[in-house]
Amino acid sequence: MDKREKMNQIKEYISRIEEDLNTSVRSDRETITNKNILQCMKYISELLEETINESSSKTSQSGKRFFITAEQHEQLTIMKNVIVSTMVSEINRVTQCNNTEKIIESWITEWLMEKGFLELNSYYATVPSKAGRQLGITANSYDTFPRKYYTKKAQQFIYDNIDSIIAFHYGEN
Repeated sequence: MDKREKMNQIKEYISRIEEDLNTSVRSDRETITNKNILQCMKYISELLEETINESSSKTSQSGKRFFITAEQHEQLTIMKNVIVSTMVSEINRVTQCNNTEKIIESWITEWLMEKGFLELNSYYATVPSKAGRQLGITANSYDTFPRKYYTKKAQQFIYDNIDSIIAFHYGEN
């Protein structure tokens, strides 16, 4: 359940509670339906509704599906031994004028896991598999949660497969 769905559910629960308190016939009705409690419920409900509406309008403006053009792909810079967040920043830098959602690290990591280039270690941290090491993904082997570094070869592979990564993220693989 995403943030908007959670807020809608909370708003619905608060509205039900407010209604139940207003229609309660129990002997402790005065305590339960205290005017301050009802006002608080109403205020929270209104704030949630405003936040939901703001969230909806922001999503409709910038929540467009991520894409990268061939020209933008050519502008991607390959650097020496970087972490995934550096590649993500580079991709978002060249695509910022597209007015879409931004690519995030997990899109790349999840795709690399799906393709067998990353795997989970005994601490459930992602580490390069044999195929990942051959591709050029390295990690500090002495760390429980190692930081992964991507060589120029690995970066080029990821950039060359960006369309596949995007499709995988949107559930099209």
